[in-house]
Amino acid sequence: MAPSKKEFIGVQIGEVRTASKKGLLRTSAIGSCIGITFYDPDTKTGGLAHIMLPGKAPEDASSGRTKYAENAIEQVLAEFSSMGISARHLKVVLAGAGNVLAKRNDTICKELLASVLETLKARKLRIEGQDTGGTDARALSLDLDTGRVCCEKNAGKMTLLSPGVTTGHEK
Repeated sequence: MAPSKKEFIGVQIGEVRTASKKGLLRTSAIGSCIGITFYDPDTKTGGLAHIMLPGKAPEDASSGRTKYAENAIEQVLAEFSSMGISARHLKVVLAGAGNVLAKRNDTICKELLASVLETLKARKLRIEGQDTGGTDARALSLDLDTGRVCCEKNAGKMTLLSPGVTTGHEK
């Protein structure tokens, strides 16, 4: 029997997407940005956020709010909640925050990483895998069927950040 093709679900800079069961959530062009995957093994539901800026969007921002760390993470969690999925069951993996231009005094990478980590900690979300810092550009993908999260650096070397889940969480 031939393997079935997975639906490719692209996530652009500043976007948040969630999907269930079959498919591959993927974002690329992660430089100083951070890609975060969220996965519930019981429902095979995943989310991916491609975050560009630290903190929270200004109150008067009418669009582009998910470019910001707090807003993007809150949006993903709200989408999971609307599906009846508790945040405490989610497997979280992140990648990015690379100083790809190797600028000497560039602090955006560190500021963004600190903001993401602080937001995840405040929501009591535990990070299962992480590939951050350095100067590499990255791509991040989440296989919704298996929960496997892979990070590709500089359009070449692939790293498994989360091996996937064969059983669900304990009830």
